[in-house]
Amino acid sequence: STSPVPDGVADEDILMLADILPTGYEVGVLNGQVRPGDVVAVVGAGPIGLSAIMGARLYSPAHVVAIDLADSRLEAAKQFGADIVVNNSREDPLAIVRDLTGGLGADVAIEAVGVPDTFELATQLARPGGHIANIGVHGEPATLHLEELWIRNVTITTGLVDTYSTPTLLRLTQGGQVDAGRFITHHFTLDQFEEAYDVFGRAADTGALAVVDVFKQLEALAGRPMPDYFSVVIRQAGLKDIELVKDPDHPMSGLIVLPRQGTDVILQAGDGMLNATLSVNEEGLMILGGQEEGVPEVLRQLAGEATPTPT
Repeated sequence: STSPVPDGVADEDILMLADILPTGYEVGVLNGQVRPGDVVAVVGAGPIGLSAIMGARLYSPAHVVAIDLADSRLEAAKQFGADIVVNNSREDPLAIVRDLTGGLGADVAIEAVGVPDTFELATQLARPGGHIANIGVHGEPATLHLEELWIRNVTITTGLVDTYSTPTLLRLTQGGQVDAGRFITHHFTLDQFEEAYDVFGRAADTGALAVVDVFKQLEALAGRPMPDYFSVVIRQAGLKDIELVKDPDHPMSGLIVLPRQGTDVILQAGDGMLNATLSVNEEGLMILGGQEEGVPEVLRQLAGEATPTPT
């Protein structure tokens, strides 16, 4: 099917409406019948799971619980609307969801991975009378525990997206209720295929927003190399501080996942000599705000400092 693109909607936003967002919205949120006040558990915080989280938020649920094995994906899930995140490699999602719901379970459990373990977890998470919406594409058999489920009156749905929701999502994107461009994680030119696949293949490590080499960007501004073991602190609202140290033995030590343009990130270095705002421009590169004119000179001063000894 085809849909006209509304005025004022970016091409990047439209790209996400071709498959990712409708899949999470239709097969997860709509099939799961998310309603206001529901507790929604999403198993898997990859792109499809994040789509389900974003779509569920449109219906004002009481809580959206994101469950995944990768902390980087769970951090992304927070930015997409999950208010509770669970790393099921070290936490028990079933206990957490039941504690949250007085022992009942989630009103809607959405499976967004496509492996037997995550499907079975989704069926366990749903409360009596709840909905289990399977989005994941399964390549091997999964066990349906009817000996446990028959008495719980649950509804299980599966499906393949047919994008009937695209016109709705287009209107929501145009109106600002859906930030489809948030899914864009990196920008690459056609001669950067290998680098793009490397970043994509390490999604659990690189996160899913924008990958920036902080030290390369600072060195470009300073016009000279920063010394080995030079450190900076990245501060984002609501997240833990991240310290990056330029390690000569690890050329990727300056890589960090940053949010897209519009979210302030503070970079501090040199005992407060540098205190600037970072964001990501349309090419996915780091830019500095707040001290634009003074930043290069401060960086040159910091680059000239004695190289500290690593501890």
